[in-house]
Amino acid sequence: MNKNYIGGEWVAAAEVNFNISPSDSSNVAGEYARADADQAGAAVDAFFDVLPVWRKFTVEQRSESLDRICTEVLAHREELDRLLAREEGKTLAQDIGEVGRVGRVFKFFAGESLRSSGERSASIRPGAEVDA
Repeated sequence: MNKNYIGGEWVAAAEVNFNISPSDSSNVAGEYARADADQAGAAVDAFFDVLPVWRKFTVEQRSESLDRICTEVLAHREELDRLLAREEGKTLAQDIGEVGRVGRVFKFFAGESLRSSGERSASIRPGAEVDA
């Protein structure tokens, strides 16, 4: 595909990099799009454009978003484990736990986003707070 997702659109890459397996230099494990400075700047601008929308998400919506990422990562765990092993030149046995840990990190922060901290907590109602 060799495109970057910037501001809700797929944009042609400035360059394409090849990921060569360290255990077999004839094995191209993948290709990825590389942005130039202008595209990187556009991606940062796009982030700041959507930040006000993200700030309006309730803590529950943020938690659900992170939990969905966990679910997707774990649903594709086998495929991702194999890709990582190929990319890194490790055996599958060495690599097998990495994707699971990534999924658990997203699950952890989905829970942490609901944790109350300080004297006030965000409510499930947008714009409201609850005294602790």
